[in-house]
Amino acid sequence: MGLDIELYRVLTKGEVTKLKNKYGVTDIVNPERDDCGELDKIYFIKLEQLVNCDTNLETLEKFKHCLNEKEFTYYNVQAMLLKSGVKTKYADLSDYYISGYSFGQDDYTKYEISHMKDEDEVINLDFTYDDIKIFNHKETKLGLYVKYKEYIQRNGIKITKSLTGKLYRDSISRLFISTESQLEKLNKNNVYKDCQLKSGFKIPKNHLLYIDW
Repeated sequence: MGLDIELYRVLTKGEVTKLKNKYGVTDIVNPERDDCGELDKIYFIKLEQLVNCDTNLETLEKFKHCLNEKEFTYYNVQAMLLKSGVKTKYADLSDYYISGYSFGQDDYTKYEISHMKDEDEVINLDFTYDDIKIFNHKETKLGLYVKYKEYIQRNGIKITKSLTGKLYRDSISRLFISTESQLEKLNKNNVYKDCQLKSGFKIPKNHLLYIDW
């Protein structure tokens, strides 16, 4: 099994507030302006991703003082397509989704809408927020803001029950490792090739390893 392992630094509540105030934005993951280079590679780990197994719960306990709120906007893509009047290749709109966006002039946002089963079916639509806000659903979630620091690839790694501990969902695909004991379990019974983890790697203070498979 091949996995991606990345090192992230967890942002404190104070750091998140400072960044929002510095750039005058409400969302440091998807800021409402383009000149926010310092905010590149900041991500949000939702609380529900941290309560699905024992290992992730241990990481949540370690960083619970860093929990922040983030507002998520869920777009009704089907309503956007219908409002635009654009002719789609498929009559069934359920497989269309927003695959990207960019900010334009006069408060317009360009939405790239793609089809899950046909990579050639891509539609670009321009809307202001007021154009489509009636279709949108907003929800506030609790979680951790993290800043990407370094990529560590590990091929052939095994994720065992000893590492995940008890599962609180049927399956999981992401682990957040933040303690030396967790790292020891990760390293046990794995043979490393060209990987930093094999040379006495230590998780830096206020950091975590994000494992995605």
